[in-house]
Amino acid sequence: PHHRYLPGVGDHGLGGRAPDGWVEEGVAILSAHPLNEEREETCAMPPGAASSDRNPRTALGAVVEAPGGRVRVVATHLSYDRFQQCASVGTVFRPWLDALWEDHGDAAELAGQVVVGDLNAYPDYEWPFDALTLDGEIAEAVGGPCTAVRETAPKTRGSAFVDAWLAARPGEPGSTFPNPET
Repeated sequence: PHHRYLPGVGDHGLGGRAPDGWVEEGVAILSAHPLNEEREETCAMPPGAASSDRNPRTALGAVVEAPGGRVRVVATHLSYDRFQQCASVGTVFRPWLDALWEDHGDAAELAGQVVVGDLNAYPDYEWPFDALTLDGEIAEAVGGPCTAVRETAPKTRGSAFVDAWLAARPGEPGSTFPNPET
């Protein structure tokens, strides 16, 4: 198996820290197929000053040399703080994904881009994920608590991602682990 690991420790200069008693947390990609070492990318999503989540959040992208074509896989661990999710996804994570796809030429040479990981999704708070699963204009029309962040964020350039759970099991609620309320 092939693998990459990105520790999530370190404060990114903004006061983030691993949870008390934890040595480190991070994100990893495990693959049965080779990972292209020259195409590895990382994205730091430090906590905002007002966030209740002080954990440094990260994303790791690697290109998998799969038999059906090369695919970028991105593993991430988003904040459990609802408003931090809005800020991270809208102003850092989605623009980073768009830049990988468009600026690095991925659209021309890769079969696709997949996002996986611990998204800390709340069943009653889908707005941070609108930045991933809706086209930019539709996400703006939907509104919600993330609207203020979207107004200052770079405009979405790439295509919307498909929520694989909803595509495979329409109408069924997804499984999630209960997060502390924020």
